[in-house]
Amino acid sequence: MYCRNVYLRTGLVMPTVGWVVDLGANRGLFSVWAALTGARVIAVEAQQGFAAEIRGLATCNGVAERISVEVAVASGAAVSGTAVGLIADDSLWATASHGTPDRPTDISIPGLMSTFGIDCINFLKMDIEGGEFAVLAADENLDWLNKVEQLALEVHPSAGDVVSMIERLRCHGFIIDLRNNDGDRVSVSSESVNYAYCRRPRTA
Repeated sequence: MYCRNVYLRTGLVMPTVGWVVDLGANRGLFSVWAALTGARVIAVEAQQGFAAEIRGLATCNGVAERISVEVAVASGAAVSGTAVGLIADDSLWATASHGTPDRPTDISIPGLMSTFGIDCINFLKMDIEGGEFAVLAADENLDWLNKVEQLALEVHPSAGDVVSMIERLRCHGFIIDLRNNDGDRVSVSSESVNYAYCRRPRTA
């Protein structure tokens, strides 16, 4: 992640103030990086066993007070993340390295913003194994996207309609740069859309 600059390689910038929401925090590498840079961070991770690793890494780096860990499935307000992508497959969930048989509860971005009193998300990182199609579903009220400055999204084409999802992001004012796993620019119709880097138009 660090060496390939996976989440910032098209010019997105880690904020030095404000809020970072890390959906799919895994063991917390991105969350700790964001906290060390100066942001307050919400680390959302569905695999329960990673929570202790995130907190331990945060403590080792002196940023435990800047990171809130939420063990939950990233979802829409209406569409459950347990119904979309890798986590919807019982056999795949059973092989998760840090999960338990019982999936955790759903959590939505609007819910997080309300709980933590967030008016603006300065950076949203989303790597949730196909669950992006629940968080950004057509049936969702996505007005909360207007309060997101930057979004780095890992895309899993087998889990949903990429073209429609990207169009919804564009309708909320984002300039979007689509890349494959090697970092090469691709079109929205390509089968190798693996990352979407979304930012607001720069003003003079």
